[in-house]
Amino acid sequence: METMTDLESGRSPAPQAPGPVSIVMLVYNEAEVIEHVVRGFPEAIGRRLPGSQFIVAEDGSRDGTTEILRRLADELGLTLTHRDERRGYTRALRDVEGRFHI
Repeated sequence: METMTDLESGRSPAPQAPGPVSIVMLVYNEAEVIEHVVRGFPEAIGRRLPGSQFIVAEDGSRDGTTEILRRLADELGLTLTHRDERRGYTRALRDVEGRFHI
């Protein structure tokens, strides 16, 4: 007995579950909100797309952002890159691209 493929029958193929993703967040002087935002990652992405990675590129913050992110890195499994001096978001993203496959 001959069968038709989904494409031949005009039906759409069943959607496949998406794979893991890499999310890069560029931050500078975000101490007031960063913990709330970063804590949302495991719920919003991590549980829905297992194996995903969350990279935070911190660009020389002077308001305590770095210390908060260092504390959260191990707890939440995020990857933190840090610069001691501000170099701009474009440079921060290029640094991440050079270190990680994104």
